[in-house]
Amino acid sequence: KEHWQAVKWILRYLRGTMGTILCYSGSDTTLRGYVDSDMAGDVDSRRSTT
Repeated sequence: KEHWQAVKWILRYLRGTMGTILCYSGSDTTLRGYVDSDMAGDVDSRRSTT
């Protein structure tokens, strides 16, 4: 049961981050991105608390 709950959590997380992308174009090597540092730390809303 714990493994199934973990799989469901991962799928929810992936669904919530589907719009997040990392693009590279041209010669600009500046990295711009998004980091979810606590990975949905609020267990009620499944959102980050940072």
